[in-house]
Amino acid sequence: MGKVKAPINGILIYADGGSKWNDTVEKYYFVDNTKGGTIIIKQQFLVEASEGHGTRFDNMLKEFKILNE
Repeated sequence: MGKVKAPINGILIYADGGSKWNDTVEKYYFVDNTKGGTIIIKQQFLVEASEGHGTRFDNMLKEFKILNE
């Protein structure tokens, strides 16, 4: 899908297996790790769960932070 700023700043790739309740949805977020690499975050859930689980997953990503040690 391209560059996104929400729920996290990065690149999003979205894929689904159809529109039936039990078809799989996958989202991949590619996030710069600020050290020359990339963090890949995968979300996977059923179409039926997209409004519940999908929204919760996105809300969790809003809190994602990279810690520098």
